[in-house]
Amino acid sequence: WVRTGDGSTSIGTGFLAIKDGVAVTAWHVVKGATSVHAKFSNGELFECSGLIDKDEKRDVALIRVKVFGRPLLEATKADPAVGAKAFLVGAPKGLEFTFTDGLISQLRDVEGMKQYQFSCDASPGNSGGPLLNSEGLVSGVVSWRLRDGTNLNFAVPIGYALGLDSTLPTQPWASVGPSTAPPQSRGAAAVS
Repeated sequence: WVRTGDGSTSIGTGFLAIKDGVAVTAWHVVKGATSVHAKFSNGELFECSGLIDKDEKRDVALIRVKVFGRPLLEATKADPAVGAKAFLVGAPKGLEFTFTDGLISQLRDVEGMKQYQFSCDASPGNSGGPLLNSEGLVSGVVSWRLRDGTNLNFAVPIGYALGLDSTLPTQPWASVGPSTAPPQSRGAAAVS
C-alpha cells in the first residue's frame, strides 16, 4: 500500500525483478508517496525504502524493497503476438493476488511510445503489475485503461523498466515528491 503527503492511501501492484530488493511498478502508483509497503502472497509485509529510478513519460519505476532471497520474475525480450494469451496478477479493488487472463489485443503507438493493449480484466489496484505471457514471463507493466470502454487496458513494455538504472542510490520517499501524470489519451485513466 502507498501513503501520500495528504494522508490518503492507495493500492497498486509491483513485482520483484532485475535483482534482490528491486521491484518494478508503474510510476503513477508511487509518485507523491511518503511511505510504501509491499505485501507478499504469504502475508508478510515489507517496507519499501524509496525510489531507485523512474521514467515518468513511460510510467515505470524501480523501488527498493527491504527483502532478500525472494523469487524474481523473468522478462521476455520479444513483443507479444496479437491474439496471444496474456495474464495479470494484481490487487484489483484491493483483492490481493488476483489472477486474470485474456489476450493481447493489439500493439499500439501511443504518443510515440509502444504500448500493449490487452483484454484481461484490470481494475484500480492492478497498476504496476506484471503482464505475463503463457510461459510466465513478464512482457509488460500495467499502466492505464480507457474509461469509456470494456477491457481496453494498456501496459508498457517491460523493456522500459529494464532500461532504468537499478544501481542508482535509493532516494527516500520524502525527497521524491509528486510529479506529472503518466501520458494518457483523452478519456484515459490510470488503472491504480
